[in-house]
Amino acid sequence: MRRFRLVVTAVAIVSATLALAGCGGGAGRSLADVQKDNKLVVGVKYDSPPFGSLNPSTNRPEGFDIDIAEAIGKKILGGNGNVELKKVDTSTRIPLLQQGEIDLSVATITITNDRKKQVDFSEPYLPSGMAIMVPSKSSITSPPDLRGKTNCITAGSVAGDLVANALQSKYGVSTQRTVLDSYPTCLLALKQGRVDFIGTDQGTLLGLAKGDGDVKVIPGLLTDEPWGIAVRKGNDKMVVAVNNALNELFRDGTWAKLYNKWLGQAPPQGWPPAQ
Repeated sequence: MRRFRLVVTAVAIVSATLALAGCGGGAGRSLADVQKDNKLVVGVKYDSPPFGSLNPSTNRPEGFDIDIAEAIGKKILGGNGNVELKKVDTSTRIPLLQQGEIDLSVATITITNDRKKQVDFSEPYLPSGMAIMVPSKSSITSPPDLRGKTNCITAGSVAGDLVANALQSKYGVSTQRTVLDSYPTCLLALKQGRVDFIGTDQGTLLGLAKGDGDVKVIPGLLTDEPWGIAVRKGNDKMVVAVNNALNELFRDGTWAKLYNKWLGQAPPQGWPPAQ
């Protein structure tokens, strides 16, 4: 009798665990599920202007990534589709996707080989690479000037390693780093003199520097690191749908208009990619 009870208890525990996993959506939704529900859940940032930030007047997120996410959602679902935006940050934008809490992550994600082991990516939707921001009056004018200086990075970002590796391999320059919770916080630290520079994606830096005369982005890129839209690993049909939608945005001029709107300049040469 005791053995029977143990077996029944074990089965009950396994069943409950599977049920909870199913309720949590750990496996994530397929393209067919998204279209059936007429809802696409997209992870976006609230702390990375002009790509994603919360507008205090409307209490809604806005930015380049927000507009791209909504435009892709409308392409996939049609004009009456529901695009639900869910707040993520650098440390949660991939885990929430893996857990099935979101369908896509449009959140300033650099495409890297390590990340390709965790998630699948769309084609690049933004040209970028590692770059350097310093105070406008800084004596730092080129990468060699960064020797021994302190870089501000955010928790969960690979930018610190990418910048450090590029500086070391190309210029023989070693730097220090300070980890803070967001790039706006890093920007404040830079202005207060608590760090010497911010080294991360050029797109992020251009957004931070837009309209701010106290900082400047040093011309040139340390690396070539375009951004991609992250999709749950193995969700191949979703990747195809996202790429098709993205290519439509390239062709019809929407992407270029959004780039100019949020970054305040024309797209770089070669962008959007020829279709």
